[in-house]
Amino acid sequence: MELTTEERYARFADLRIEALKRFGGYGKIGQIVLFYYHDSFAVPLIGRIIDRIDEIVETKPVDQIPTRLKWIQPYIPGDPRMVEIDARYAEPQSKWNVLAEWDKLYQPIFLNEHPDCPWNGKRLFPNEEQGS
Repeated sequence: MELTTEERYARFADLRIEALKRFGGYGKIGQIVLFYYHDSFAVPLIGRIIDRIDEIVETKPVDQIPTRLKWIQPYIPGDPRMVEIDARYAEPQSKWNVLAEWDKLYQPIFLNEHPDCPWNGKRLFPNEEQGS
């Protein structure tokens, strides 16, 4: 049985709040977001994070919502292995050009620190072929 929108918000209220807290409630345009989409490791935030979190709660398969809300998170600069690339990403004109290189450097660091993350290098849900 499919849940109504109200039932979805009630069922996932705590996870939704935790996800919003990781972004300070709003997020910052241009900041790197991990797992914004299930088939992208990192993307720059281009809108309000609450809109994406609400879209997940309202439209994604119920069995995927906890995983999506657990792993969507802001990248917090500060890792000494990322200093140079973080500086290049911070230059407004180079965000999109640097992102692929940034992604290659940070993915192994993140996955080493989060061995329970289901990311397989291409998808957060390895058995699913489509959807975002």
